[in-house]
Amino acid sequence: MRFVAAENTTTNVSETQLVQMARQEEAILAQKHGLLEKISALLTESITAKETLEEIIKTKGKMFIGVGATVLVEVQVTDTENCKRAFTESGYKDEKIKGTIEWLAKKEEMLKKQFEKISREYAEAEGRMVQITGILKQIQAEKKKMYENSKKQPPTISK
Repeated sequence: MRFVAAENTTTNVSETQLVQMARQEEAILAQKHGLLEKISALLTESITAKETLEEIIKTKGKMFIGVGATVLVEVQVTDTENCKRAFTESGYKDEKIKGTIEWLAKKEEMLKKQFEKISREYAEAEGRMVQITGILKQIQAEKKKMYENSKKQPPTISK
């Protein structure tokens, strides 16, 4: 198979190389998909935390919290101005709730930008995969056509 690049140069690529390229694109797609899932989960978590803190301020600490299995309990938050926020996996610091809300808003924006960037990269990889798959299908169709034509030709006798 031959490819013509933008600068009018030609590159020959074998069917085996195309299959390898398809596998590489599959790996890239799987990696990007995993990243998108992780970022989506972090984004959801950040939005939920921000909305909960805003609700604590708005309701003066009285709210319903889901404990699972569709069960809610009413709670009273005694300190509606301060919270603890992790700065490492096992380290927490005291912080004003409003400051944490601002931090979460910045984190949300950063995660959205990352999500958009990786989504674009995913779409590009998907486009390359579609092209490679299309070429491989053309190759298979040509092989089948050649095989069918070889069956129609009468056998030749060589001397």
